[in-house]
Amino acid sequence: MKTLALSAKPENETDGDLVEKAKAEVNYDNPKWYRNVIFDGNSLNKIAELFPERRMKTDYNAFKLVKELRDNVSDELKKRMKV
Repeated sequence: MKTLALSAKPENETDGDLVEKAKAEVNYDNPKWYRNVIFDGNSLNKIAELFPERRMKTDYNAFKLVKELRDNVSDELKKRMKV
């Protein structure tokens, strides 16, 4: 695992510059990190299939859906699965 060496920032460097450097160092924008955190790949794919209008690609998309539906998530899943 990589560690970041942080040192005093140059006068002309902003906090945003430091954040961007850190993101680049840890490959933050790599889409593979957006999946398999909350939902495994099969579950996320199934949720995306059941809610095509949401165009879900990441765990966060599915999380927002569950948060939005709250107590109705089970009923909505059953209805869409036609169980």
